[in-house]
Amino acid sequence: MKPQSAVSSTGVSESPAARRHTSRNIGFVGSALDRWGLLVAVSGAVVIGAVLRLVRLGERVLSFDEAYTVATAQRPFVDMLATFRFEANGTLHAILLWPLLRISESEAMVRTPAMIAGLATIPAVFWAARELVGHRAALVGAALVALSPAMIGWSVYGRGYAFAILFAVLSFGCLSRALDADEGRSGVWRALYVLATLAMAYSSAVAAVTLLPIHAVAVAARAGKSGALGAWARTGLALVAGLLPLGVLLYVESTYRDPLAWLWKPDLALIRRVGGELTAGPAFFGTAGAGLAGAIVATLLAIAITGLVLSHPRVGTPKWETWVIVSWSLFPPLLLFVVSQVRPMLWGRYLGIIVPALALLVAVLIVRMPKVLALACGAALASFLLIASLLTPAPHNDFRAAASWMEEHRRPGEAVVVYPIEQLPAYAYYARTLRVNGDMPVAEWNDTRLPEGIVGYRRDYDWGDSPVGPPTEAELARLASRTGSVIVLSYPNLAGEIPVSWAEARGCVVAWSRFDGLADVSMRACRLTSEGT
Repeated sequence: MKPQSAVSSTGVSESPAARRHTSRNIGFVGSALDRWGLLVAVSGAVVIGAVLRLVRLGERVLSFDEAYTVATAQRPFVDMLATFRFEANGTLHAILLWPLLRISESEAMVRTPAMIAGLATIPAVFWAARELVGHRAALVGAALVALSPAMIGWSVYGRGYAFAILFAVLSFGCLSRALDADEGRSGVWRALYVLATLAMAYSSAVAAVTLLPIHAVAVAARAGKSGALGAWARTGLALVAGLLPLGVLLYVESTYRDPLAWLWKPDLALIRRVGGELTAGPAFFGTAGAGLAGAIVATLLAIAITGLVLSHPRVGTPKWETWVIVSWSLFPPLLLFVVSQVRPMLWGRYLGIIVPALALLVAVLIVRMPKVLALACGAALASFLLIASLLTPAPHNDFRAAASWMEEHRRPGEAVVVYPIEQLPAYAYYARTLRVNGDMPVAEWNDTRLPEGIVGYRRDYDWGDSPVGPPTEAELARLASRTGSVIVLSYPNLAGEIPVSWAEARGCVVAWSRFDGLADVSMRACRLTSEGT
């Protein structure tokens, strides 16, 4: 999306080629970067990004979200497609994961597709951004994406977020080339744009909702001047046709459940959480996370002020390209914030699509600075990003340790209550005794029976056929009547709802076992009648 001409600081009209030549020779790097130099630099960013991602690939415990992805892709292919009526968002990732799970179900394998997408995003940012901001800023932006702790976190997370980010970048790159290419090549770029945008939508419906309006405005403004609106209308129809199955799936899913029922209206704590995750990534949830996020934000503010005040007078980003990147950065969070006043949708992972755009804005500011300041600001930002990338906080929910404890301590025939039942797939990932014919059971889907002795309860806003929890005293007594004992697997914030007073009144030995984000309780040696009272 390059304008046909631009006016220099001296008032002389410059061609795009002249402007690009100027930008390559003024600012942060004094010498021109030839093609091989750029290739080496981008490759170096990919190598650094690969190292930072590979060391994290299999170290973290699978989250319950990732467990649902595994449960989806674990089914036979046709059965997996049937589960999309419950899990309509991120279907592309499940399809790509399906053949890999036939090789291994390790944490590393589960996250391999996301890691590949995360690595591919680094050169994709350079490729897409050089049409918007020039080679120099594109290179700096790619380096920031390689170091971004948020991007690294999503690259080692077995969901579709990394794919949504990758295809969001590629869709902007294809769009800019389609709008600027001659008539013969424009059709090819439009076709690639449709494919990239559809891949983005089938990776994250939120990405499509928040970014397609920006695409539409860009097309209306640029294609209208070139008289290509007819061709773009056909492109729009192709997009609509491709998005129709996704719309049907999302509608069918909505008849079963509200996938965002757990979210709440934006408040200061939620905004702080979203901002912290976008800047410091998973490290934000560790002990030093708030401080790191604050340091990164402070550095970004310093770069913004310095870049705007002390920028080189002859270096600038054309107005149109600036509009595209700023819109890409700001429109999605603003839209989700506004919509969330009625229908909560604001969440950090849904906004990962803006991180490449934010990196490009920072890159543009850095290359506008005098060399010494650019080096100082860039080094400070890179240092904080690297520190946050290397920090690994404790898992939100340590299902590995909890499942190991359950398998070690569970007695034959002993009943196990899972409250809420959403935990079951994650427990079954690590505890094979909880699987049914080798598959991780998902109670909400009703496609497999629950394992013998497992009883599930859901929260009042969850979905499925399981009864609403917590289990009552009478239900616990009935479950414990066979062996005189029962185990309850829960979360710490729900532990207070479990009626352990019933067990204590009957002489049960009550023992709590707490793990990161999980709280399990065993009630044993209970004195019960044959009726369970």
